[in-house]
Formats: sequence, structure tokens, C-alpha cells
Amino acid sequence: MKVPLTELEDRLNRFRARMDFSCPGWEIAAIAGKIPLHYFTGTIQDGLLLIPQAGEAVFWVRQIFERAQADAKLYARKHGLVFVEGPEVLERWEAEKSRKK
Repeated sequence: MKVPLTELEDRLNRFRARMDFSCPGWEIAAIAGKIPLHYFTGTIQDGLLLIPQAGEAVFWVRQIFERAQADAKLYARKHGLVFVEGPEVLERWEAEKSRKK
């Protein structure tokens, strides 16, 4: 069963608000594990989700890239969640940080 888009949006917003409150000045959170990944993305694909304080979240998929895109398609479109494989995730993160400076 797919997690409703509004619920995924609320989860990410609540996570960022809680991090802002409990860890002011935080820059990025790394989420791993199938249950937390499903909670935030709507897919059970194994990978790593990087959530910056502001901006685009990046989901680094370890297994079936196409399935992860399909599972979380609505969330990816709405929130700008980017699916990447391999070292591209680090390149995208560095490029994003450079643009914000």
C-alpha cells in the first residue's frame, strides 16, 4: 500500500522542524534502514536518504533503481527527491552546496 503524498510531506516537514529545534545549525541527516526509508520515501528499497536542512533530499538506492523510482514517484516529483546511484550522490550534494553559497 502506498503512503499518501500528504503524509510523506508532513513527515519530512516534522523531521526538519524537530531537527531545527533539537540540533540548531544541523546541515544534513543520513537515513538508512528499510523502516525509516519507507517512512520518509514510501519505498522499501535499501539505500541511503540524505536530508539537508533546506533543499533537495537525495535517495541513494543500493538495489533496484527503477523500482525505487516507481515506488516513490509522486513523492519524488513533489519534493524534488532525487534518485541517484553510486558516487553521483556526493557530486550532486557538493554541487548543491556550492550553488547556495
